[in-house]
Amino acid sequence: MDTEGLLPCTIEEVGSCDCDCHGEVRIKIKDEYLTIYMSSDAAINLAAASGQAELPRPSSYDLIAAILQQCGGKVEGLAITDLKDGIFYGSLSVSHDGESQWYDCRPSDGMNIAIRCQAPIFVHPRVLMAANT
Repeated sequence: MDTEGLLPCTIEEVGSCDCDCHGEVRIKIKDEYLTIYMSSDAAINLAAASGQAELPRPSSYDLIAAILQQCGGKVEGLAITDLKDGIFYGSLSVSHDGESQWYDCRPSDGMNIAIRCQAPIFVHPRVLMAANT
């Protein structure tokens, strides 16, 4: 996985918005913060993977992580690559048999899979620039 030029980040907080129909995740990049809004289901699953909540049953993200592991695949990381018209874009890097492939994904899905696979999360600098304008 080529991460040159990407900024490592950490998930600081997962919560719900005032209306309870959407969730949000606050990520830290160096000394800056970025908030990404997502469905409440994605936020609840992310909170569960972060140890902030419990789910009564395994989620589809748990299933994806288990299948990848059983098939010898490895999630190498998530890159949040762009922000256009208020929509975040991401790519998930997965390797298998020594070859890596990037898959287009919603950052909320990518974060849910990456955190379950103990994979790093990165942000492209243009995302920070776009979020701060």
